[in-house]
Amino acid sequence: MSSEFDELDYAGGGLPQETNWWGAFVIGLAGTILVTGIAPAVKAVSQQGGDTLSKAIRQNVIDNVAKLKSATPILSAAVEQRKLKVVGGIYRLGDGRVEMIS
Repeated sequence: MSSEFDELDYAGGGLPQETNWWGAFVIGLAGTILVTGIAPAVKAVSQQGGDTLSKAIRQNVIDNVAKLKSATPILSAAVEQRKLKVVGGIYRLGDGRVEMIS
């Protein structure tokens, strides 16, 4: 039994022809989660001008470090007592370096 949804056009989505509908759904969902996750950082830097992508990536790291520091009472207490340090970094694919961001 075949339906119109069995014949998907993969060319526009950059997916290999062998990708089934479930794989396409998972890829789409992952993309949505990524976009939703970084959206606050993009919004925060969008009016600053310059390289918005680099600024948004940096802001996203800063935001997530702040979230982790206060994520649970155990983590926040450990950070306050200097038993735990939460740091963030940006991994550069081109040269394999990590830019540390506090």
